[in-house]
Amino acid sequence: MPSAAQIHIIDIPYPADRAYSYLVPLSMENSVEPGVIVEVPFGKSNRRMTGVVTAYPAELPGQDCKPVTQVFGDGPMLSPDLLELCRFLKE
Repeated sequence: MPSAAQIHIIDIPYPADRAYSYLVPLSMENSVEPGVIVEVPFGKSNRRMTGVVTAYPAELPGQDCKPVTQVFGDGPMLSPDLLELCRFLKE
């Protein structure tokens, strides 16, 4: 059964203060966890964007999701404390 991750896009060209749901391919399930930097297709043009995983596993949304295309690094770039600080600053 495929799983999903909540991802905040880092280099989005306009303000978007929310996470987007992306499918995690079975081949990447062991590499994806909160704090990991990933590449995902974004928008109608499927432009490659960089994002940070903020929640995994997450509920699969009702609509179709695009898959994560690449995981950068060998593990989380942001610790749980840094992710919590980001959430706090966002609020």
